[in-house]
Amino acid sequence: MNVCYKCGYMGEDVSDHFRDEKLFGYLFCLYYPRYEPEHCFVAEDNGKIVGYILGTPDTRRQERLFMAKMGWRILLRTFLITSWRYFPDLKVILHFLRLPRSTAPHDEILEKYPAHLHIDILESYQRRGIGTKLMQCFEDHMRRLKVKGIHLGTSEGNYKAIPFYKKMGFQIIHTERYGMWPDAPEKRGLIFAKSLI
Repeated sequence: MNVCYKCGYMGEDVSDHFRDEKLFGYLFCLYYPRYEPEHCFVAEDNGKIVGYILGTPDTRRQERLFMAKMGWRILLRTFLITSWRYFPDLKVILHFLRLPRSTAPHDEILEKYPAHLHIDILESYQRRGIGTKLMQCFEDHMRRLKVKGIHLGTSEGNYKAIPFYKKMGFQIIHTERYGMWPDAPEKRGLIFAKSLI
């Protein structure tokens, strides 16, 4: 959760944009190690997690399970803790909820690229080959599971990640018309994908 929080704002520390670290973890990373740990890989330095790749071979199944397993936690945390302790975060949450539905062809993407992933590495550990090793582990794992392809989402503002994804063989297959963050609406969402067959 700490790594997610340190990298959650277009690859940068999210603390100036979203204060509730636990709710951020519920939204973006904690589902995977809790409910699909067999598809998660971490990089450690003396027992400290410094990076991870989390994902699923079946995005449709994960979306259903996420709502069932994490939805109630997100709602309880939002109303009982975030709403009074981290009140400015509600503006961001409301922005997320008001975003227009994605224009991405969801079913077409999942037909070709049913798996998805999230990868984050602490800034001081970047450019050491950790991301490449994590990505190779995840891709090899997905190939063993006979998965056809992988997709991931990011933002035009994630300047360090975009060249990395391209270097790893991912291509942009969709560009959204809007940005995810209320203070950076011009940084549009991107969907990258890679075939594994």
